[in-house]
Amino acid sequence: MTGQRRAARSGGEGRDRFRFDDAAGGEGGPGYATFEGRESLAALNHDSAEVRDLAVRVLTHWLDRGASAWRLDAAYGIDPAFWASVLPAVRERHPDAWFMGEVIHGDYTGFVEASTVDTVAQYELWKAIWSSLADVNFYELDWCLGRHNELLESFIPATFVGNHDVTRIASKVGAAKAALAVVLLMTVGGVPSVYYGDEQGQWLHVSLSLEPTPRAEVRAPDEAPLVVEPPAQ
Repeated sequence: MTGQRRAARSGGEGRDRFRFDDAAGGEGGPGYATFEGRESLAALNHDSAEVRDLAVRVLTHWLDRGASAWRLDAAYGIDPAFWASVLPAVRERHPDAWFMGEVIHGDYTGFVEASTVDTVAQYELWKAIWSSLADVNFYELDWCLGRHNELLESFIPATFVGNHDVTRIASKVGAAKAALAVVLLMTVGGVPSVYYGDEQGQWLHVSLSLEPTPRAEVRAPDEAPLVVEPPAQ
């Protein structure tokens, strides 16, 4: 991909695949638009038919090999119309495939309808669960459950209390309250998922940064909490 970016930047083959910004990064910057400031992640041109066809091929490639679902990372950063142009072509060959878009906040129902994904990650409920348990204040959770029930009338949200981008639930609220979080996860409407290690009450603190942060091994709950911080500047 690096070679393709260089060729495209100079006006060569594949220029239509990327979005360019000569001012990106200031003097000596990459010259192409990036995803959330990460120079290693060039922004694709989602208006390009070539990019759309590439997405169809990639999604279909793994479904052909036995995958049954896709988590569309950072789906919030792409026009929903792009997914609406891609997914029908994939479903022609894999009508039972399930697509979950990562959408942090906003109009969940509107995104599902416009993009044609099956569901989105229910980050609002995730946040309400851990913060209500941590603060022993359930007003936020009560409000969020009401909104969650309204979402269920349109689609079935993907629910969770942990994933690879967030601090583990046991690190947030402690082992005893983590068990209560799982009770909520498994009893509200939705498609629940358990992030590996959470079922053992494992600890991990995640500090998100624009800089690369190494993935760390999980630790058992009786070991000292493991803290992952951005690399020193």
